[in-house]
Amino acid sequence: MKAFRIIMRVISITLLASAMICGLYLRGQGTPVDPGSLQFHMTIGIAAVIFTVVTLFLPGKKTKQ
Repeated sequence: MKAFRIIMRVISITLLASAMICGLYLRGQGTPVDPGSLQFHMTIGIAAVIFTVVTLFLPGKKTKQ
């Protein structure tokens, strides 16, 4: 389970970073954006949100008190 959490964290961080970088690049271009390109980047953003929410709610290691 620990390895699964680490993999999910890496995927979440990678997806969020790529969505942010691509979104800022598209906004900074100042030219009209191809609808297919916009759909692709929206899909990456939605996947990033889903992976992040799943990662946040994965059970952590329980410690004795």
